[in-house]
This record gives sequence, structure tokens and C-alpha cells, in this order.
Amino acid sequence: MMGAVRVAYTLEQCWHRVPGGTGVAALRIAEALGPHNDVRLIGVAGRHRHLPPDPWVPPIPVAHLPIAAPWLYETWLRAGWPKVERATGPVDIAHATTLIPCPTNGKLIVTLHDLAWLHEPKHFTRHGVRVFTRSLRHIRAKADLVLCCSQATMDDCVRAGIDADRLRLVPLGVETARADDAEVARVRAAHSLPDEYLLFVGTVEPRKNLRGLVAAMAQLPDPLPLVVAGADGWGDSGVDAHTPGVQFIGFVPGDDLAGLYAGASVFCYPSEREG
Repeated sequence: MMGAVRVAYTLEQCWHRVPGGTGVAALRIAEALGPHNDVRLIGVAGRHRHLPPDPWVPPIPVAHLPIAAPWLYETWLRAGWPKVERATGPVDIAHATTLIPCPTNGKLIVTLHDLAWLHEPKHFTRHGVRVFTRSLRHIRAKADLVLCCSQATMDDCVRAGIDADRLRLVPLGVETARADDAEVARVRAAHSLPDEYLLFVGTVEPRKNLRGLVAAMAQLPDPLPLVVAGADGWGDSGVDAHTPGVQFIGFVPGDDLAGLYAGASVFCYPSEREG
């Protein structure tokens, strides 16, 4: 009988100022794989003095490499060091859960949510574009498999030179819990929400196109207020707490999301590009 497959699973983004959607996806997948005895996930991150904030604490053990942020990604990409095995011991697979591939002696699997910077580099910092571009070169050269969350991302990967036979379409999962009236009322009170509202959920940054959404709302004769749920990213989104008709509520814990969505009259998804 074969033993469990040992997987080094990168979770450095949990310590980022804004872990974002890649952090949520990585943690939810780790939770889902927990009951499977044929896979053993070992989290991998750089050196950190403390755990990440509560919503981002990994549900699996994390082995720490000797390099701290922000140097970990740089040494991975420029020197191919340190390999994940330095922290985890021997593994069968290393799964890079973000665009930054990790050095390994095992098979390398990378999850790519999008290649948006190739289309709109102005939506990202210059440093970010340089790091992403260098990462893509490594993925093209070294990844055994690339997991894409959408057909659009797969198509971008093919155009970027990644062999189609190394690509797999693995759509993101969805939360199935539904909020009842009591839960909606609890969340409305907790976040001081109006009775009716439009809703945007996501990191607040230029490519999310909140500016365009507010401009569209201005064309309506009697628009509902817009509730913006999400942490501040980088850059000028064109909308802030002084924008009329907009209420920012910041990062919302996962336990409140079902009630937040259920209480909205309309969910708005104005992003100019996603995966």
C-alpha cells in the first residue's frame, strides 16, 4: 500500500498585507484536502516572528524557510534558493499556490489565477510587473503542471508560451452556505448597512474599476448606496470614503460574507480584468 503523497504547499501570501483572493483560495483548498489521508500537505513560508492575522492562519502545519519577506521571492527567482525541502524535508510535489514558483527537487505544480499584468501593466506596480514577468519565465521552463481557474487564464497561458499539455482547468470552488433572514439582519447590524444596497467585494485597487461603477450609478435617477467590502490594495481606485453614495466597510470576515451577499439588492462585478 502506497503512503500519502507529500506536498509542499506555499502559503507565504498569508503574511502579505493583503493576502487577497489567492490567499482565500489556498486556505480553502487546504481545508478541503485535510480529511484526505492519501495527501499530506505541509505549508511552506518564509521566516516570520508571528502568525498572520486570524482570518489568514493556515489550517495545516507550516514549515519555515530561513529567508524573511521581502527577500524570499527574490532569492527564489534569482538564485533558485532555498528549496522547499530545506524546511519540509523530502516531498513528492511542490505546489506554488501563487504566481511565484518555489524551487524544489520534486515535481512542481503552479496555480495561476490570471495573467492580467500582461494585458494591463498599468494596473500593477512596476516592481510587481518585473517579478511577475520573471516568475512566468520560470513557470514556462520548470513547471510540470499549471492549474488554471478559468478558460480565459488557460488561453492566456498558451499565448504566453506554456505548453497546452501542461495546463489543467480547475475551476474555483464555491461556498454553499445560504444565509437566512436572521443572519442577514445580524450582518446588517454588525456593519451598519442600509436596508437596500449595491455590493462590491474585493481588494480596492485600480483594476477593480470602482470608478466606472460609480460613474454608471450616477446615470441612474435614484441609485441605491454602494457598499464596498474589501481591504485597500495599491494605487488610486478613484473612489474613497468621501465619494457620495459609497460606504466602505473594509475587510469582512468569512463568517459574515453569506449574510452580506444575501442582503444585497444587486452584486456588482465591474473589474476590467480577472482570471
